[in-house]
Amino acid sequence: MTESSTQDWPERNWAVAILGALVGLAIQQLADGKMDDVLRPGLAAALMTGGVAFAFTLDRDRIRLSAAFAAFAALLVGTTVYLNGGFSELDRGEGWTLLCAILTVVIAAPLFQGWCDAGQPKPPRLSSLAYPRVHDRAWMNTLLWFACWLFAGIVFLLGQLLAELFSLIGIKLVRTAMEESWFVATLMGAAFGAASGLLRDRESLLITLQTVVRRVLSVLAPVLGFALIIFLLALPFAGLGVLWDATKSTTPILLSCVVGALILSNAAIGDSKADEAQMVVLRWGALALGVAMLPLAIIAAISTGLRIGQYGLTPERLWAVVFVALALAYGGGYFWVIVRRRLGWFDAVRPLNLQLAALLCLLAFILATPLVNFGAWSTRSQLARLESGQVSVEKFDWASLKFEFGKSGVAALERLSKSGKTPEIRKAAAKALKLDNRWEAQSQQQAVSRADEVARNIIIKPKAVPLPRDVIVLISQFGSCETKGNCVLFYTPGQAEAVAITKPCEGCGVEVYRFTQAANGDWSRANDNAPPTGNWAAIKKAESDAMKAGKVEIRDVRRRQVYVDGKPAGLPFE
Repeated sequence: MTESSTQDWPERNWAVAILGALVGLAIQQLADGKMDDVLRPGLAAALMTGGVAFAFTLDRDRIRLSAAFAAFAALLVGTTVYLNGGFSELDRGEGWTLLCAILTVVIAAPLFQGWCDAGQPKPPRLSSLAYPRVHDRAWMNTLLWFACWLFAGIVFLLGQLLAELFSLIGIKLVRTAMEESWFVATLMGAAFGAASGLLRDRESLLITLQTVVRRVLSVLAPVLGFALIIFLLALPFAGLGVLWDATKSTTPILLSCVVGALILSNAAIGDSKADEAQMVVLRWGALALGVAMLPLAIIAAISTGLRIGQYGLTPERLWAVVFVALALAYGGGYFWVIVRRRLGWFDAVRPLNLQLAALLCLLAFILATPLVNFGAWSTRSQLARLESGQVSVEKFDWASLKFEFGKSGVAALERLSKSGKTPEIRKAAAKALKLDNRWEAQSQQQAVSRADEVARNIIIKPKAVPLPRDVIVLISQFGSCETKGNCVLFYTPGQAEAVAITKPCEGCGVEVYRFTQAANGDWSRANDNAPPTGNWAAIKKAESDAMKAGKVEIRDVRRRQVYVDGKPAGLPFE
């Protein structure tokens, strides 16, 4: 570390505390009930990212450079949130884009700090960076993030305690302040900023802490390393087929193992010759992890390729391709270094880590920009499968176009609903556009896939007749007809009504569902027992007024209701 970064700097502590308070207050004002607006989330994300980046990189001899880096971080993350439609779009597959923007800042920060520590060569060169400085900065930034939030949480709890304490003697001022969101946001921001300044004045403590954390993690290297080697040795005897049969999450599990191997091996490698693990078992454990990464990445690549070949492209699978490519890069690089240097590979892998980090930072930056649109690529792939007949209209994943493929998927649905090749495509696209949430879409998709099995389990009254496909799909959504004999349906061809009686489990009560057919031929569940619509307060007042006026009477009512073994079941539906 440079001398300036290790000396006390009280002015920095006050500056970042005030900055944190202002950022916290600004974010609270932006988020005050109107975060559905696209610009507000973008500004909030920019303020948060820029404030943290400035506090973490600020040093006495590089104030302007830190401000420039913070502006870059704020612009990248804020623009990413804005272009993706705000935080509400993160569940449409856009969350990975925001993650890439954040990852760019997280990786760029220690590289920027290492570049400044090296004397700011122009232009920046990886060869000019000292690996121990970059390595320590990366670990310290991570620990600083969690430590600052821990301190802010303690300050919040202390504020709550003082509020209750002063309330005991009738002073409500502190409690009133703690109940105001703007005050809490300002307090938390100031506490976060103050903690970052105080801890950075004592970076030696962070260095000691990160050394302790790495030492503890390095103990796990042999455990995971030897377990992965045993797994890889056993795999030829079990065959790759067991991986696909056991779970649909083969690729995420394998990639998680690669990430774990990377973290634990570097915990043993350390930042220099003097810092690396000396115990033989730890060094062999790190070696096992370095060897295992490449074959695990190759298997993950095979798994991803098979899924794409079977089901086409989706944003999720394209992101999997990116992660697999990174795993192959790290696994291949580590394997090559081990082959060349064998037991002396620690020294050679450190500069490789810098090169791979710079590559990852650049890739994450590109993926965070609009230059790459996985939603558009996936939409074209899936539509090609639909239009070529490779997948039927019924089995096509319409919900993914609405909720996972971004604006491109929604635009494709709008086009297909108007100009699809067949009436079935137009009808299915129009129906998908009306879906309100992902859970409803998933329920309908699963119902379609279960429809054939459910149809075999339905007992039809008064006599067995073919059922409309839409009715079978609607019944499938309730999950009550998975077993033969638990589902009875009253239906007569030509009628616009069907009544299902189901028994979800052995100890459950009977459930009754009624379905009706609209004039356009679509079937839907009838909401027979829905509460009155309109102004609920006005309805209740009218009822109360009528009762006071004596407008109450008893009438004979004819009703329709399901009877099981002569006893009423469910609620009357007419």
